Amino acid sequence: MRPAFALSAAVGVLLAGCRPGTDEPAPPVAGARSGPLPTASASEPLPPSTPTPSPRPPTSAPTRATLASRTFDLDDTARGDCALDPTGAVHCWSPTAPLVAIAGLNGADSLVATAHFTCARTKAGVVQCWGRDPFRDERPRLGLFDAATTDVRPGRVRGLGDDVDALSAGGQQLCARRRRGALRCASEDSASWVSAPDALAGTQGGSFDCSLRVGGALTCAIGPGENDEKGFGRVSLPGAHTGLALMGWGVHGDGAIELCVLDAAAAVRCYDGRWDLARGVGRPIALPRPAVQLAAGMHHACALLDDGSVQCWEGAIGRHDVPGPVGGLPEPAVEITVGDRHACARLASGRVACFGGAYTSAGAPPRVILGG
Repeated sequence: MRPAFALSAAVGVLLAGCRPGTDEPAPPVAGARSGPLPTASASEPLPPSTPTPSPRPPTSAPTRATLASRTFDLDDTARGDCALDPTGAVHCWSPTAPLVAIAGLNGADSLVATAHFTCARTKAGVVQCWGRDPFRDERPRLGLFDAATTDVRPGRVRGLGDDVDALSAGGQQLCARRRRGALRCASEDSASWVSAPDALAGTQGGSFDCSLRVGGALTCAIGPGENDEKGFGRVSLPGAHTGLALMGWGVHGDGAIELCVLDAAAAVRCYDGRWDLARGVGRPIALPRPAVQLAAGMHHACALLDDGSVQCWEGAIGRHDVPGPVGGLPEPAVEITVGDRHACARLASGRVACFGGAYTSAGAPPRVILGG
């Protein structure tokens, strides 16, 4: 029987794709070197003698997502972590499964991930996804993700056409912004897409559905809760925002799902489910420096700071609402992604390192997966 909980995931602080309103590809992530990245075994630890370069740390969020992590895996063998290199090739891995190249993408431009699927936007504007829903046989096949049947074979997502400008994802929801049209969102088991005309990104967590609007406004539609409480309708959170991320799990509704947001002042605040959202009262996360990117998964959240350091809270790193630093990164990070119990970072040289969960033991440095 399928567990009765709603899954959550990071929604990109950036929109993955082209420059809005144009066919021009977004620039590569700051600091990424050109050419394909050399690969290392997923089991290869970070050598203790690795020199520490001194590249310029990031001062703003990456312009497109080149990393993606699914936020729910039943085991460590599903290749739920993926990275895009400057040539448009995508490689995926897990803590125990080696790197594989994802064939058939025809020039990927950006990546996002839902709970069970990884999706790429190609330079032609086509969206393809791959992965597997372990609970799929217990509910009707509704079509949008039917072509995505394995961890390594992508299939085209139906109903989007070939003019997608940017992607975002959160929980079990995928959103696509078209070059000439509104944002369209659908969950993994949806039969159709829902349009949000002035939205840039969206996420769905249990009984609430939130959209980041043009200009930074953040609105949430809050429905009935798990105990049939009344819904709160549509509410607007105070201030201007640049990103949002969903963390936690819920039972039949929003349960323990939290929405964390990054505002225009580079500060992070988290809302503990539907009641905090309805009141518009969130908890500030005390970060030591301005944040430039926010990501979250099933058990924890992380922020990339403007000096290239990474802070996380709720999981093995930090405590409830008290972030702690990720130690042992050999150089500044320029992009982060968060999975179930782990996280990965793109480093300034282009290398990718993962930490937490089954990747590293307590106190061990992050493991370099790509470019080592």
